[in-house]
Amino acid sequence: MPHQVKALAVLSVLLFAAFAASAENLVEAPITAPAATAGEDDQPSELEKQLAAEGFRLGAPAFIRIFKADSSLEVWMLRRGRFDLYRRYTICKWSGVLGPKLHEGDRQSPEGVYFITGGDLVVNARWHRAMNVGFPNTRDQALGLSGSGILIHGKCRSIGCFALTDGVVEDVYDIVQAALEAGQSRIPVHIFPFELTREKLAGAAHAEWSDFWQQLKRGYDLFLRDRLPPRTYVCNGRYAFQSRREPVVSLVGNPVCMAVTRPARPVLAATSLASVRAALALPQPRSLACGPRDRRCHLIKTALRSSVPCPRKYGRCGNPQVAAVKSVDCPLKYPRCRKQGGSLGAAHATLKSRHKSR
Repeated sequence: MPHQVKALAVLSVLLFAAFAASAENLVEAPITAPAATAGEDDQPSELEKQLAAEGFRLGAPAFIRIFKADSSLEVWMLRRGRFDLYRRYTICKWSGVLGPKLHEGDRQSPEGVYFITGGDLVVNARWHRAMNVGFPNTRDQALGLSGSGILIHGKCRSIGCFALTDGVVEDVYDIVQAALEAGQSRIPVHIFPFELTREKLAGAAHAEWSDFWQQLKRGYDLFLRDRLPPRTYVCNGRYAFQSRREPVVSLVGNPVCMAVTRPARPVLAATSLASVRAALALPQPRSLACGPRDRRCHLIKTALRSSVPCPRKYGRCGNPQVAAVKSVDCPLKYPRCRKQGGSLGAAHATLKSRHKSR
């Protein structure tokens, strides 16, 4: 028994000194800002001008911290070998209460360590710009937590995500996209209930999630000390962190711990709904018969023939960009509620005008 206790103690000490080099959360090689390349646009954008005025450069590695209690999102960028705060933005809306997300449909915004990769960037009419943070992560999955589609996005609406204004999300998205395109494999996103100071944690000592928040405090403190996002692990369902200024030592075959990370995915071409809207706006021949299994076709034809008023809750479907998105916001059964330029063009506008005239 004494030997077993000693072995566990040694393992705990090694945790903060080691892990496999292949289990990186950021680039394990020295992180450097990208150098200017020939042929770049000579006319910088407004965002580039703002960054340059404060000594930052678009394309430098980025890091995001979110604090739910004061609805703030911080963007940190690499400058002279360490991460410095560029901006602290206000979050329009997040969902639920302080504490982690537990299961799909609980309308709760998560807490913990997450990552945005190139494949997580979204451009569409529903969210304007969006970045998937990758919930559930390795720890969440190990604990059986469930959920999907947790985003940082625009439009100021949320049912579990972190919603920003469109103007703010454009800046955050452009910084994240540029960093990924310049070679950062993934953008760390640390989501906290509040600033994890000793005083605030002492005030929450009897809260349901106080132990969970104490786990996150180690990562919170390491970043403020080093100004580098720490390496993140999960050991027996608990978060653990290691400074990036410490050497990485492989613990091959460790049955207790694993890295919290995500596979890097390349940045894809910006997704646009222009082609979708154009296709849906094409004239639809009245004589065109719906196939026996074409449910969408039948729903649209039934809706066009219906004289039932448009539900007030679908008023925003009058925006043709929003209307082009097949979602709970603008269901196919209410295409008549969409303005001209939406999915069925002039036919919808005609029906809507008839409804207004009654």
